[in-house]
Amino acid sequence: MDESSVVCGALVHLQDEEGEFTALVIDHEKRVTLVS
Repeated sequence: MDESSVVCGALVHLQDEEGEFTALVIDHEKRVTLVS
């Protein structure tokens, strides 16, 4: 199966109390990466 045709992650944007956004990347192994 071609990896380019598989969605293996989710991108979630969270807004904190100060109004700043943090991106949460959840990959296919359920690992969570914070991107500030």
